Amino acid sequence: MVHILSNGVYKFCEWVTRLAYVNILWLCFTVLGLGLFGWMPASMAMFAVTKKWVNGETDIRIFPVFWNSYKQGWWKGNILGIIIAITFFLFYLDFRIIGTFEGNTTLLLFVMLGLFLSVSTTFFYLLPVFVYYDLRLLEYIKYAFIIGFLRPFHTVGIFIAVLGVTLIASLHITLLLFFSISSLAFVITWIANKAFVSIDHRLRKVNQQRLV
Repeated sequence: MVHILSNGVYKFCEWVTRLAYVNILWLCFTVLGLGLFGWMPASMAMFAVTKKWVNGETDIRIFPVFWNSYKQGWWKGNILGIIIAITFFLFYLDFRIIGTFEGNTTLLLFVMLGLFLSVSTTFFYLLPVFVYYDLRLLEYIKYAFIIGFLRPFHTVGIFIAVLGVTLIASLHITLLLFFSISSLAFVITWIANKAFVSIDHRLRKVNQQRLV
């Protein structure tokens, strides 16, 4: 009993250390890229690490995986990051403009919220898609969009996870600084991986039926 308990405590401490370390790496490399040019490559590098964790490779050397992914994904990551930043900034402006309108804007707000949720869904799948598939630049966005709507239950799970992790991280500055982004990346990777495996399995079944 004592052995099981101590083993559980040890594994818990291991995961706390891993998540904190990756979170610090993400912060440092985001700053290294001056924020705007660092956050997306750093995020892709972080998802490359969490992908290996989800696949059972928990004993990897984290920094080499992170650093190699950061370098390799620098240009693609920044192009995608700029597209995402501009898109969400335009949404911000649109909502501000709608707020200045007089009269009933319910329908317009409903349409804008629908578009915002579609873009948010694409964004949440974009990083897992980037580390899971080898595609052309704009195909990452297309695949992320399609998968997000092909697997609605997984998508809802990701939104719930994002909300839950955000609420927990907001409880204390320590959680925010050391565990918020890495924990979110791990949960999103885990759920997205389930969606990818499900889609790959269905595609294999379809291909087998065609060959019969």
